[in-house]
This record gives sequence, structure tokens and C-alpha cells, in this order.
Amino acid sequence: PMACTIKYFTPHGTTVRDLKAWVKQQEEHRGRPIDALLVDYADKLTDSLSGDKPKERNTYQSMSLVYEALRNYAVEKDIVVWTASQARRGDDKRGRARKLGLDSVADSIEKVRLADLVLTINHDDDDAGEDEVAFNIAKHRTGKGRRVIGPLPADFSCGQIAPVMRDFPSVEEYQKKATSQEAKDTLTAMDAAAALKNSGGGAP
Repeated sequence: PMACTIKYFTPHGTTVRDLKAWVKQQEEHRGRPIDALLVDYADKLTDSLSGDKPKERNTYQSMSLVYEALRNYAVEKDIVVWTASQARRGDDKRGRARKLGLDSVADSIEKVRLADLVLTINHDDDDAGEDEVAFNIAKHRTGKGRRVIGPLPADFSCGQIAPVMRDFPSVEEYQKKATSQEAKDTLTAMDAAAALKNSGGGAP
């Protein structure tokens, strides 16, 4: 059976090297390699060059080293490494919140330059309602980026993003209407959400 192990690490005192050592220990204990590593979240890691004075490091350079180490580890082990990052909210000239993109990342732009896939979650997007979120595929190194999936209904009280208590058309009905790219993108999002619902889970 598949297993998920959760481990707490000290914020701003943990390096990628520490994560690698823990993963190796877990693999030896379980007798099998891991399939994915989720880091919540990489901005709280520190690079191995900071030594005993992490506050004196350059944040831009430090985050570049951290994210590069995580990506190298993913390539080395041929696994998925997934993490979140802080964003800075940007407004347009009229003061309206704009869709989060690659330039919305906080601290170091190197984080998104190194990533293979970058998704942004937009709660107050023009296309999303009060209880909806829209996913912006800001970057996809091996696929199509710069497109929006959604909006999808969200229940933030339990961390779910799925069709809940909505009168969505059936997949068959929607396929007949899926002539535009926007409709096809929404259909893909509906399929993913339906799969989560059928499995009894949800997307955090």
C-alpha cells in the first residue's frame, strides 16, 4: 500500500542536505525509493553555505541555491519535488489586483527560472467568484503554459477544490459544447476535480 510520511523540520535551520539524509533514512527503513517529495515550503529552508549566520546571507542568492539543490535532487532521483512559495501581490495602474505570474514571486526570481512547472492560485481573479479559485499555468517547461484553468469552486474551510453542490453539466454534455480552447481547458479541470471527488479526496 502507498504511504505518506510527514516530518517536521526547523524553519530557517534546515537545508536540502538535511532533507536528503532524512529521505535516505526513510527509504532504507521502508525498503523502497520514494515517489515524490513535498516541501512545505522551500522558502523556509536555508542553503548549506549560510553556516551559523543565516540572517547575514543574501536572500536572493540563498533561495537560488535552495531551489537549484531541490531541482538537482529531483533530477538525480527521477522524482517529483513539489513546493509552494510566497508571492507578492501586484496591482495594475488602476489599483486592481492582477493575475499572479512569474514576476509575482517574492525574494528571488531564480525560483521560477529553475522550476519546470509553476502554478499560481488566484482567489480574486477577474474570472473567479468569491468562493472560487483560478489556476494560472504561468510556466510549463515541457507543455503549454500561460493559460488559466477554472474557475473551480473552493471550500476553504476544509481545504477542498472540487465541484461541490454545483449544477455542472455532465462530461458528455460538456464535450458537445467544448469547441473553444477555454471550454477544453475547463473540461480538463472538471475531469481532474471529478477524479478527486470519486476517490474521496480533495486538493489542498
